[in-house]
Amino acid sequence: VTFNTAMSACLKGGMPDQALSLLEEMRDMDIPMDVISYSVAFRAADSWELAMQFMSEMDAKSIMADNIVFGAAIAACDRGRNLPLALRFLEKMKLNGLKPDLIIMNSVISASDKADEWQQALACLSEAELLGLHPDIVSFSGCIRACGRSGHWERALQLLEDARQSYAAPDGIAYSAAIDACHVGTQWDKAVRLLQVMRAEGIRPDDATMISVIMACRECEQQELA
Repeated sequence: VTFNTAMSACLKGGMPDQALSLLEEMRDMDIPMDVISYSVAFRAADSWELAMQFMSEMDAKSIMADNIVFGAAIAACDRGRNLPLALRFLEKMKLNGLKPDLIIMNSVISASDKADEWQQALACLSEAELLGLHPDIVSFSGCIRACGRSGHWERALQLLEDARQSYAAPDGIAYSAAIDACHVGTQWDKAVRLLQVMRAEGIRPDDATMISVIMACRECEQQELA
C-alpha cells in the first residue's frame, strides 16, 4: 500500500519516471504488485511497449485488469501511436466482460486519427453510440480530424453537424479540424463560412485555424480573401 501511495503521489506530481522507478524497487524487493500498482504503472508508461509488458505481467500473475487499467493501457497506446495494440486491449476488456467508457472510446478514436484510419475512427464513434455512451465533442473532433486529414471533407462537415444535433456543441478544436478538412479538400468557400460561423458563436480562432483558412484561399486562387 505504501508503494502504491508513493507511486500515485509521483504521478500526480508530474513525475512518471519516479513512479516507474518505485515499481522497479517493488520488483527488486519481491513486493507483490496488485491491480492498483499496475494502474499507476500504465498511467506512467510513456510507450506502448511498456503497456504491453505490464499487461503481459498481469496475465502471468493472474491479476484481472479493471476498467481503469484498460483505460490507462489504451491511453498509453494512443500516446505511442499504436492503434493495433489499442484495439487489441479494447477487445480484451470486452472479452473480460467489461464495458468501455467514453474516455476509453475517445482514446481509440484518437489513436485511429493518428494512424490515419478514418474508417476505424467512425467505427468507434458508432460503437460508442451503440453502447449508449453519448459521444461528446472530443469524440466528434477526433473523427472530424481523421476524416479531414484523409481527404473526406464532406464527411468531416457532416460530423460537425452531427455533433450539433447531438447537443455536443462544437468548440474551437472541432471547428479548426473542420476548417483544416476544407483546406485539404480545397473547399475555400466552406472554410471561410466556417470561420464566420465560428466567430458568430463567440469562438476565437487560433493561429493554426487562421492559417488553414488563408492557405485554402490562396491555393484556390482567392488571393483577395486571403
